[in-house]
Amino acid sequence: MKRLFSLFLCLSFPLFALPCAAAADFASEEDFAQWLVGYHRRPEPARLSGAFHYAATSGWLGGPGLFSGVFSGFLAGVFRDNPEKVPGWQTEWSTLGKAVADKEEDDAEDDAEDGEAMAGREAIVFFALWYAERPDLRQMARAMREKNENVKSLAHMNVKLLAHMIQNYHDDARSLEEIPLNQGEWVVSALWGKFYATGEVTALERTLQALPWEENPALAEYGNQPLGVIFAPQWIGRTAHWMLSDAAYLDPRMLELCETFLEQTRDTAIAEALRGIVAEVKKAKAAAKK
Repeated sequence: MKRLFSLFLCLSFPLFALPCAAAADFASEEDFAQWLVGYHRRPEPARLSGAFHYAATSGWLGGPGLFSGVFSGFLAGVFRDNPEKVPGWQTEWSTLGKAVADKEEDDAEDDAEDGEAMAGREAIVFFALWYAERPDLRQMARAMREKNENVKSLAHMNVKLLAHMIQNYHDDARSLEEIPLNQGEWVVSALWGKFYATGEVTALERTLQALPWEENPALAEYGNQPLGVIFAPQWIGRTAHWMLSDAAYLDPRMLELCETFLEQTRDTAIAEALRGIVAEVKKAKAAAKK
């Protein structure tokens, strides 16, 4: 449990040396993660471009894992609350491709991967625009999709998944909270990202539904699958567990929120899973004090 910001790092995100351009905005990965998870307590939209640049140039958006989903949900929340700033952000971020290429210009494989990385960032922005819950931003997403079709033919695992979501959800008017959790771990991670941006507990309450799946996957209900893919419910439940337990360990207020959820839930399976998480976190905190 003593995993500093392991809600991101334990999922095998690559660790890179800090690029000079990003260091001006965030001094370290810890600084960046602290800012992101605490954004809802102290919103700083003026730093969003720096955060996007940092995430792109330090590898957080390129490695295997769930951070692309977290950041997509985070952007969706910030976009929703700051729609007037979105056009300016898009203009600023259009130069990111060159910035990333310049940073790694000596790497022989970069030229082949740069187009894929750029498309991946565009897919993340598309996702955020679509799920920002504003008709004007969804119209921007439609225009973006029509203008840039290259998100459909990507090989990278995370980017391919984002592209698959775009293809299948581009006419879906649901909010993030309404997407079936059994669509995959990305739903859980995006909901957490939205919580980091907005502080709205409804996003977290939604992820609680997946907690029992870690031990009892039979509880996962499969209805219509817009993506045509069924993900292992154990991993979805485990993702919800990881994120909730790590956040509760790092932040006393999150532990209090877990205990509140435990008191309020009438679902015995969720209550059992929450009870285990609360006990796990308290035991780890007590051990850390010794």
